Amino acid sequence: MPHRENLHELLQRVGLTVIEDVCPGSLFPPEAGWRIARGIAAPHSADLPALDAPWWGRLADADGEFLVAVRGHRIGGNDSWWTRVRCTGEGVPGLTDAPGFVALSLDGQVLLAEAPCADGTRVTALDRLPERLAEVAAVAGRETEIERAEVWAAVPGPHPWPLHWAEGIGFNPAAPDDLLIQLLDVADGFLLGCDRAAVLDAAITHPNPAVRSTIANAFRPKLTSDQWGAPGACRAVSEPSRAVGRAGVRLGRRTPGVSVRRPPRRPVPG
Repeated sequence: MPHRENLHELLQRVGLTVIEDVCPGSLFPPEAGWRIARGIAAPHSADLPALDAPWWGRLADADGEFLVAVRGHRIGGNDSWWTRVRCTGEGVPGLTDAPGFVALSLDGQVLLAEAPCADGTRVTALDRLPERLAEVAAVAGRETEIERAEVWAAVPGPHPWPLHWAEGIGFNPAAPDDLLIQLLDVADGFLLGCDRAAVLDAAITHPNPAVRSTIANAFRPKLTSDQWGAPGACRAVSEPSRAVGRAGVRLGRRTPGVSVRRPPRRPVPG
């Protein structure tokens, strides 16, 4: 089995002297730095082709020391640690050939990183890191409800209402009909106790077969034959629900486009 190079071996190979492993504690955590390096968290760095010697000079202190975390070695989860290292040479450390890394100055002011991405390598270089983080937090704190709603509205998929909120609103007798009709896109459990004609009309013609089947499978006399035979009941999908058709037959009303087979009668003994 080939030998897997551990973190200290890798750091020594690229010309760094390992001093100690450091638990983040009150320091900026490596995992947060990695999210910035990957571009999925603010603040964002300007596009750079590579990390040059001046940036490495700003990272290291007077003794050439800084903190580093390397991809594949304790980045991610609760066991993320920094490793304190010393660079005694001049120029750029060999970390640029590593599989990805995040480096932080001992005072927490400078963050350097390289992270693999679809286009090659993403380079990050940030100074005044605490100040930049405070600016990001301040902008997030000034976000209005309207701005937040616009962001959520741009997210594809179902309406981002928490499910327990939707169910609670659905069972609220003071909720207006139009709100309950909107809730059909999120949750339909409240239909089991709903007796509002407008809501049931919307449910039986809803484009989602699961919503229509909730009505059919929990059939009660609250649904009228006119509701089952509504022309829109079959218009939203190419193949109407057979459960809806069977429920309509019980009411003496056939749903257009639905074929329902009845079980054969048992022969009468002669």
